[in-house]
Amino acid sequence: MFWKRKRLYFLHINHTGGTSLEKALRPHFASEDICPHYEIDDWQHVQNGGALKPYKLFIGHSPVDIKKLIPPKTLSVTIMRDPVERCLAAYNYFRLDAHSGKFEDYEQRKMDFDQYLDDELPNNRRLGRYAQMMPLANQETIEELKVDFDDINEADAQLLHFSTYEVQLFDLLGFSDNLEGFYKRLCKAMGWKAESMPDLNPSTHSAEEHSEALRLEDLTDAQRKKVRRMYRAEQELYDFTRCRKPAVLD
Repeated sequence: MFWKRKRLYFLHINHTGGTSLEKALRPHFASEDICPHYEIDDWQHVQNGGALKPYKLFIGHSPVDIKKLIPPKTLSVTIMRDPVERCLAAYNYFRLDAHSGKFEDYEQRKMDFDQYLDDELPNNRRLGRYAQMMPLANQETIEELKVDFDDINEADAQLLHFSTYEVQLFDLLGFSDNLEGFYKRLCKAMGWKAESMPDLNPSTHSAEEHSEALRLEDLTDAQRKKVRRMYRAEQELYDFTRCRKPAVLD
């Protein structure tokens, strides 16, 4: 059993609702107990786990490989999201958020959703097609096997294999459509008083509440089917996690 753990590792996969969960988790820890490493590049210089022992919260867009470095008996959790919803969230972020790094380019091109699917994603396979799978795949293995991302069928099969294996090693998995239930379950696992998520304002870099954001109900059936075809491996991973542990995952 993993109840009442004292340390927590939250792998924040982009555009899955992780920012809201982060804001709910951080107040449970003193600032000095939160590991400062957040992005993948922050972990490149970490060779062993000795320097990580003082920390109790590991959070961010970290590679799943760090699980071998963080202290044992750390509760590991992550959130998954339906591929269509996650793709739409990414599109809104790139198109409407000035901090996205692609805002000016998208603004100049007046990038619509169909152009995003036809033009942008095929040219960014690692971050586009596999945005929900790459964080769950062991990066060392990907490099060793020299995964060919130009061969879609090969990349789909290998990334699906790696991520399906790794996702089963997490103690708790949640979904963006039930963050409230997942947070309560996480509180119980950490020995905290089970409570509702705080009433948080939208994150400063979230575009999903923007007045010009494209909504899920705005998508045509053809667009939805196209996304699921493009993200067929991610869809298979998502479907697998939804039925993997029904008692835990809802």
